[in-house]
This record gives sequence, structure tokens and C-alpha cells, in this order.
Amino acid sequence: MSFKRTGIAGLFILLSGFAVQARQVSDDLDELERKFEFEKVEIETVLDSEEAKSRDYLEETREGVTNRVIRLANTVDSLFGSTRAVDEYEGSTLRVTQRYFLKDRDLGAEDVEASLNLKLPNLEHAEDKFRESIFIPGQTTTGEGSGGLKKKSTWDFTQESGIRVSIPISYFARLRARRDFFTGQMVHHFYEQVGWDSRNQWEEKTSLISDYAINSSLLFRLLNEKDWAMTAGNVTSAHGPSLIYQIDDSSAASFDMRLFTGLHGRAIYTDNYTVGTTYRKVLPIEWMYVQLNPEISWPREKNFAGQWAVYLQLELLFGRK
Repeated sequence: MSFKRTGIAGLFILLSGFAVQARQVSDDLDELERKFEFEKVEIETVLDSEEAKSRDYLEETREGVTNRVIRLANTVDSLFGSTRAVDEYEGSTLRVTQRYFLKDRDLGAEDVEASLNLKLPNLEHAEDKFRESIFIPGQTTTGEGSGGLKKKSTWDFTQESGIRVSIPISYFARLRARRDFFTGQMVHHFYEQVGWDSRNQWEEKTSLISDYAINSSLLFRLLNEKDWAMTAGNVTSAHGPSLIYQIDDSSAASFDMRLFTGLHGRAIYTDNYTVGTTYRKVLPIEWMYVQLNPEISWPREKNFAGQWAVYLQLELLFGRK
């Protein structure tokens, strides 16, 4: 009887020891689980933070690349006095142009041309209301480029009129709608123009120029333009790449290749190939520009035989900001 009680007591003590050890193991497992969950949260927090940093870095890089191409394109277009720079960023301007040429040893000059881009405050106010009635309000600008030039994200409407000093004097009037948009690291400049010219009467032009900044001073540009002389029924187009190098704040050089086509009946034919370079500089008088443009062309009318030409252009641009 005493032996049975002793055996039962020993078994009870053994089971109690197992229970204590089991409880200790359970507590240790709970502690390990809590530590694991804490470290898991820390790891997830670090990963989320690194992902956010990576995302922010990519967005900053993309924004930096976009700002670089816009800044360089704005500077180049301002130096070259392009219609985009005048339409979007300048005030009312008066441009007077005289162009001389030397073609296959023949010296000549084109007609003097004067054009006026007039921006009227009341018309601009009407344009703003028109934009807001069609597009999302507030989509006016998304940043600033070099020299106070802003990068646009909405439509711009411009009116231009001018005369050519010739016999008889000819005159023209044009309306343009333009917009810039982005795809990846490229910025695209689109415009649609309709006008009337006393020489060619009704005309229409569509232009798409795409820019990519190779570095802070070298711009790759791809040009595609179509001209339609609506009254005469002639359709021509120009296509090709350019490399534009900003030499300094007052000069730039462009290296260009162009393919010109024409619509003859229902067929499209090549009218001309050209390869050339253009150097343009702002003179010490800030409203005066000089431009030199040597090129080689292979025109259809000459059976695609090569011929060279050199153009010298003097330009006065009043009203530039």
C-alpha cells in the first residue's frame, strides 16, 4: 500500500515537471513569435521605405530629364527665333528678315519679309476662357525653363500677319494652335496652322517636332511637317533629324538632314534631299541676329544631281523679352 502511494506521488511529480517544462516551452515560443513579428514589421517598414526612396528617385530622375530637355529646347528655339518661342513665350513681336543666297555661283536675294505677332490682352483672356471650357482648368503651366521660358501643358493660340516687300507687295495672315506633350524622355511640339497668303491664297500646315536632350548642350530633334496649298491643291512635306549644339548663351549650330516629298496626282514622290548646317548668333545688339547656312541638295528638278548653296540671313526681332 505504501509502495502504491509512493509510485503515484512520483508519477504526479513527473507529470508536474512535464507540465512546467511544456509551459516554459510555450512561453519561449510565444516570445519567439513576438520577436519574429516585430522583426517582420521592421523588415517590411525598411522595404517600404526603400521602395518609396527608389520610386522617389525614379520620379526625380524622370522629372530632371524632362526639365533638361525642355530647358535646352527652349534655349535653342529662343536663339533660333522659332515660331514656337515667339508664340509661347514672347510678347508682341515684329520680325524683319532679309535672306541672301549663293547657288552654283549665282548670287541673289529673297524678298524682305516683315511679320507681326500681336498679342492682345482681351484676346488672350478670351483664349483662357475657351481653354477652360474645353480642357481641364488649371492646366496652364507645369514648370519653368531657361531664361523665363515656361513649359506649357495646354493649348496656345496665336495670330500672325505680315507683308513681303516685293513688286507687287504681298501680305499674309495666319492662325496657329499649338501644344507640347511628353512621351518618356522626349518632348513633342505640335502645331496646326491655317492662313491666307496673297501669293498662294489659302494654306494649311501641320508640324510635329520631337526633342531629346543627349546632354545639357546637345539636342536631338526629329522634324515632320506637312504643307497644303489648299487653293492650288499642292501637298508637300519635310522630314528628318537634326543635332543642335548650344555653343554658348548667344550662339548655336544645327546639323540637319532633310527629305522633301510632294503629292503628284495620287502618288507621293521625293522632291529633294538636303544635308546642311546652320550657325546662328545673337549680335551685341540683342534684337539683331545673323544666320549662316551652307547646304548640299539633290533636287528632283535637276535629276537628283548634287548642288551646293550658301544662305546668309539677317534678322531683326523687336519685342523679344
